[in-house]
Amino acid sequence: MKDYLFQSSVEFAGALKNNYVDKTEIISYLNSRINVPTNKFICAVRPCRSGKSITAMMLNAYYSKANDTKNLFVNLKIGQDPNFENYLNKYHVLY
Repeated sequence: MKDYLFQSSVEFAGALKNNYVDKTEIISYLNSRINVPTNKFICAVRPCRSGKSITAMMLNAYYSKANDTKNLFVNLKIGQDPNFENYLNKYHVLY
């Protein structure tokens, strides 16, 4: 079971080694919405073949408590955000 929990982080790390387009700025937006009492739901609709799966892997790798992924994000755009470590690896995530 433990290997399954780490799988998306491993897949995201593999994606970073290829031609990855840094879309981690979406994490900054999601972080700004975490403690907002109203409108807690966010719907991200995108067309086919536009990166929904890799975005889901990225979000899981960032938020999940399953393992420490700071080294995956520190050199990406989110790594420059002042709130970068506030929400990193702090939540139980179902992926």
